[in-house]
Amino acid sequence: MKGIVAGESNVEIERTSKHFRVFISAKEFEERKLYQNCLEKLGIRSTNYENFHGLVISQKENLLQLLEQKIMSGSLQKYSKFLQIKTFYNDSSFLQSWEEKNKQGTHNKVKQSKINEILSAHKQHPGWPAWKIAEQVEVSAIKVQRIRKEYTLGIQRPKKTKEEVERVLRYQVSHPEATSIQIAKATNVHEAAILRIRRRFSIKKGRRGNAIIPAKILEKYSETMRFIS
Repeated sequence: MKGIVAGESNVEIERTSKHFRVFISAKEFEERKLYQNCLEKLGIRSTNYENFHGLVISQKENLLQLLEQKIMSGSLQKYSKFLQIKTFYNDSSFLQSWEEKNKQGTHNKVKQSKINEILSAHKQHPGWPAWKIAEQVEVSAIKVQRIRKEYTLGIQRPKKTKEEVERVLRYQVSHPEATSIQIAKATNVHEAAILRIRRRFSIKKGRRGNAIIPAKILEKYSETMRFIS
């Protein structure tokens, strides 16, 4: 549920009417019903209106359970807004004890040991996406992205050599009907790199499946390396 709430929820605060609610967006009634059942198993009640595209979580005891079970912590932005609940229920003994317990730092903070594992995995595999590192380190992909951003790290894709680019272009010119998958297999270059090379040289797919290759590549292919450099 933490992932669903992080991606599909919205925190609504109406200070004049003193309404504090959390909505989980879902178009289909049955989908909302599924979320509702999951929340009920966690001891959180919600309302599923038939003609409203969202599951509504309100009332003090339910909102405090979202806080206690750390369900809102998947998104820092939404969690920060949700913490304004303290101004609505500042008389709550639960909130006072919760603040005391969490005053040393947020529960969503990544442990240093995990940070070290993430940094080590990134160093060994700089081209890995966040989800793959997350699987190895056993944390969420969001945490991996956050650590990468904090340490100014990004996915480092190895640059293609001029020979690899030329090989792709030669094959594309001689096989205009070839798909990116076919070119990747024939040239031993990753499919994602094929797509980037196509964009770089403005090679587009035609209506009949054949590639539309710019005239400068077709006419002056012997000088292709001049366009690459």
